[in-house]
Amino acid sequence: SNMFSRNLLRHTAVVTRKKLFEVLDIFEKRAEAAHAEGGISDGFDIDIQDVFFRLTIDITAIVTFDIDLHSVENEKQHAFAIAFDELSNLC
Repeated sequence: SNMFSRNLLRHTAVVTRKKLFEVLDIFEKRAEAAHAEGGISDGFDIDIQDVFFRLTIDITAIVTFDIDLHSVENEKQHAFAIAFDELSNLC
């Protein structure tokens, strides 16, 4: 099937890798900020469900629509992600 071609899977892997490095960069910056405040020994909180949701939305939007919603790097969720989440909760 052309839907799951080798090129599409390769493109998805490249996009996923790029987004995962963005997440790692964000985690590193949060850890550095916590360390600068003297609180790294206590760690810092990460809402992993939110991170996975943002990753999924960004990767899906890039692969299917060639649009980066930048959900991973922005504090505020993209309007599409908010609407998608609300619709998912209705089902």
